[in-house]
Amino acid sequence: MEQYDLNYEICGGDLQFLEISLNPGQGVIAEAGSLMFKSGDIKMEAMLGNGGKSNIFSKLFGATKRAISGENMFVTGFINRNKQSFKKVAFAGPYPGHIVPISLSDGEIICQSNAFICASFGTSVDFYIQKSLTVGFFGGKGFLMQKLKGDGVAFIHVGGSCKEIYLEEDEEIHIETGSVAAYDKHMKVGITLAGGIKTQIFGGEGLFLSTIKGPGRVWIQSMPFNKFVSNITATQIMMRKKK
Repeated sequence: MEQYDLNYEICGGDLQFLEISLNPGQGVIAEAGSLMFKSGDIKMEAMLGNGGKSNIFSKLFGATKRAISGENMFVTGFINRNKQSFKKVAFAGPYPGHIVPISLSDGEIICQSNAFICASFGTSVDFYIQKSLTVGFFGGKGFLMQKLKGDGVAFIHVGGSCKEIYLEEDEEIHIETGSVAAYDKHMKVGITLAGGIKTQIFGGEGLFLSTIKGPGRVWIQSMPFNKFVSNITATQIMMRKKK
């Protein structure tokens, strides 16, 4: 089995965790703070930068970029040091949702900030700057996102449930801002007005929708983190008023 071929199981319902069985000598990289449990034979190692294959200067540059984007300068490597049998390590998402495996052999992907959980060794985890000012301001995702590049599989966390859609050439989809979990890097991303003036004011869907044009893959989440927090806050306010 190659280093990037991972034997894994996604466990649970709405509060999922990822369990990976590492062969002797095999390893993964993971975002700091995502560990749930591990075998005693699996050794942890802080890795500077994004975890990709590069020299020390590239690693320092990658670490600086991660710090600027508000992420930890280090990722953590988990390596099975047992020479005879596989050992297990598990990771979990930061809030209720689902864990989604994505094949990077089909190309680089762009995902929401802090979505990355773990990936095969050799995967590059970098930050990505939205080139369009309008998408950055009104697209619901902000200017800084994450770019994943590699040959194996990466795992991201999405809020709520996830719908994967493949768009054909020039096929376009309109998505509620913030609900875009990830998409293939080569796809064209923009924004559009959410209907007419009446719809924008009274429709309750906001002023803009995100647009993504194919060909390529897009992953849509049903409960973005900001909506999750807003719903909890609104519920707490209502309960206080009833008291």
